[in-house]
Amino acid sequence: MNTITTNNKADKYFAMLVDLTPDVKIDLIKKLVDSLQTTVAKSEVKEGKDDSWKELAGAWHDYGKTAEEIIADIRDSRYFDDEDIKL
Repeated sequence: MNTITTNNKADKYFAMLVDLTPDVKIDLIKKLVDSLQTTVAKSEVKEGKDDSWKELAGAWHDYGKTAEEIIADIRDSRYFDDEDIKL
């Protein structure tokens, strides 16, 4: 294997890949492109371009109870067993 003496990361990786067959290189290119497309899609979501969550706004508007009543129901339904566990 060749000794890599460059500081450029792309050159270092290319030096490792230069002896691969054309089919393997094409497969690697496809995988790199796919990873870039995934990265771009994730960055669009981070930038707020994915507004699908806004469809959830008001999803509970027809529930018939106020937030305080729902909270009270949740608290009232809690069950705590204070019984000591004997080991």
